[in-house]
Amino acid sequence: MSRVYGAAVLFRIEVGENQRRYEIQIIVIGAGTDEEAETRANDYATAARHTYTNDEGQTVNWCAEEVLFVTEAPSDRVDLEHGTEVFSWPLQEIDLEAARRMIRGT
Repeated sequence: MSRVYGAAVLFRIEVGENQRRYEIQIIVIGAGTDEEAETRANDYATAARHTYTNDEGQTVNWCAEEVLFVTEAPSDRVDLEHGTEVFSWPLQEIDLEAARRMIRGT
């Protein structure tokens, strides 16, 4: 039986040669066990890496830094697909460690 999890994935976004930003995405994960949910979240993070050229001609690289947490949702009823992004939080590098501590509760 598949259960529903939420995962927070931290992405690093490099624009050109000297701009770096971060974004936390909350995504839906469908899995049968906690371990499978963790694996699927890491697989999503790996697969989400991509590079493109923006309108200014700069190369933009998206790279997952880490999966910050995976937690089971309180209900298994959900109409969202595995991997659906339900929230994102843009961050500047200066805010990164504070966001990590806040999300992890440390």
